[in-house]
Amino acid sequence: MVIFSHSRMDDLKDADEQIDFQTTYVTDLVKESNYGYSLDVSEFLHAWFKYKMADITTYRDQSYTSKHTGTKSPVRDIPFMKAFDDSMQSFLKQ
Repeated sequence: MVIFSHSRMDDLKDADEQIDFQTTYVTDLVKESNYGYSLDVSEFLHAWFKYKMADITTYRDQSYTSKHTGTKSPVRDIPFMKAFDDSMQSFLKQ
């Protein structure tokens, strides 16, 4: 049985420890449910957080790799902060 530990959560010092705590919790749930796939995405979350802390306005412009397919996303032609056209046509063009 997976037990969520509020006391352990209160002792976490930074975002990296929070990511690791969340990862441990989710992977423990996955083990108990016999899901059969690893949901450990801590590597991706650590990278995402690093980009976010480096520049809050550009972290969405980074390319990330899918946990399940291994496919790296393409880099957008237009930076996220300048992409105001949210039409279907604009989305499909990318």
